[in-house]
Amino acid sequence: MENSGPLVCVVMPCYNHEKYVGEAIKSVLSQTHRHLELHIINDGSTDRSGEEIKPYLGDARVRYYALPQNTSYFGPVRMYESIVASTSAKYVALLASDDMWKKQKLEKQIEVLENNPRYKACFTWDEVIYEEGAQGWRLPENYSALGNMSRYEWFYFFFLWGNRINACSMLIDKAVYQELGGYDPNFRAVGDLYLWMLLATRHPFYLLPEKLTYYRRHAKNLSTADGVSVQLITEDYILSRRLITEMDKDFFAKAFSENIYYTDLDDPRVLAAEKIILLFSFCRREYDQVAIELYIEYSKHKGFVTLMETRYGLTTRELGLILRRCGLASAGGVAPLASALAPLPGRAAILMRDMAQGSLTPESLRIYSWGFLLDALSVAYKSGAAPHAMDAAALKNNLYAAQKRLYESKSGRTVAVIVGEGAAGNFDFILPQSGLINPGSDSVLYCLLPKRASIFGDAKAPALPAELKVFEIFSKEEHFIYSCIDKGVRPDMLVLVGCISDEYSWEYILKKYPMDILITYLELGETPPQEPEHPIKKYLDRLYSR
Repeated sequence: MENSGPLVCVVMPCYNHEKYVGEAIKSVLSQTHRHLELHIINDGSTDRSGEEIKPYLGDARVRYYALPQNTSYFGPVRMYESIVASTSAKYVALLASDDMWKKQKLEKQIEVLENNPRYKACFTWDEVIYEEGAQGWRLPENYSALGNMSRYEWFYFFFLWGNRINACSMLIDKAVYQELGGYDPNFRAVGDLYLWMLLATRHPFYLLPEKLTYYRRHAKNLSTADGVSVQLITEDYILSRRLITEMDKDFFAKAFSENIYYTDLDDPRVLAAEKIILLFSFCRREYDQVAIELYIEYSKHKGFVTLMETRYGLTTRELGLILRRCGLASAGGVAPLASALAPLPGRAAILMRDMAQGSLTPESLRIYSWGFLLDALSVAYKSGAAPHAMDAAALKNNLYAAQKRLYESKSGRTVAVIVGEGAAGNFDFILPQSGLINPGSDSVLYCLLPKRASIFGDAKAPALPAELKVFEIFSKEEHFIYSCIDKGVRPDMLVLVGCISDEYSWEYILKKYPMDILITYLELGETPPQEPEHPIKKYLDRLYSR
């Protein structure tokens, strides 16, 4: 039926696309989901675009708006918001007048959204069409063929790699689109990216793994217009300043769990410091500028400058050196910026300093992140300076000894056993009765870590045996693997069983926890070891075996 299913509002801006606009319109009107309205905005085209549009105006689903002169993107964006506000449609979509959709695009996306109300938007992979005269570098064939992630992982991906999702593949709940504020007309280069990142801070969304959108590259693409590359840097700076400086500690801790040095983020000074170090670590001048401004702003807070010096080794003298060489006015490029940021001591140096000063105590371990240590080891190893940068034996002895003393000093302990889905089917062993676990007084929780297919798809992860005390650490709604602490339980020890899964390493799990939690690692086998091996000892042995 013509009007069956939810109404979709499609907006199509057009400027001088006489060669393509007809195909774009046909791709919308021929959708298998026919209950839609198409709003075409002619942004003062000077070619025959208007003539190419006219034959389609007889379709009752088409509305046409002709602007008297070109507004360079601002007019259509403002009209887009007005159209969305006035439509009774449940979903809204955008299609550029030089791109196209495959016939079943809307139908398949609506099926996803209607059957999975937790998703507030659905995107698709796209297929790139290269026209003669296309400018810029050639996109990889499957550049948009990404897997689904939690909204926290999506935010991290966008922050690190930028946008890989085509705006013309979007189908979004109208109410959510309006909640986000829609497109900001001031963002010409990163408008899509800003909207996706805002979406990720609030709602889960789904990327349909099919090429249902055609993205055309040609000589007149807006994304390759004069001045866009310069504008991109400015807009990236504004975007990162808005999103990172205003981000609360809970979202920050989940999105950047792999980058956090210290876990006591309830202190706003520590949260600001973590954001500053994070921004500097990416070696991008727009991020460096935000970091510099955030430092200057928080330097007025009591104890902040001292905190930066004692915890991160960033003194005012070193900051002065950074100020002269980083920020928006710098030349850019990873190598020059990395050189400019050389005064920042690495994590390895900070750990060795703290050990030398006797600061690596059971009490202080509570604020260190496991990611702090793992990244310090990784960087030191990759640089070839591992034997000189860190005293492996001292770190193993001091760290493990401090953790074990803390663990053994407690009674009525909580032990969390994390079992990967791949290991769950072979869950035919008994946790070793070593001196580390007292079955009479310790509480043992079993946590299943499912594969992504079980989180995002219809596959069901195998259940753990009924006699075990199961504790959920993943959310089907959020598509996210939480730490036990996120779920309200702070374990005294983690036991990581076998290969966590094909998709998650034990390093990924560890980075969600502070270093006061003892870690053990249990290999699956016919005869389990009587004492689980400390993975950091194993990791260090591997790192320093050369």
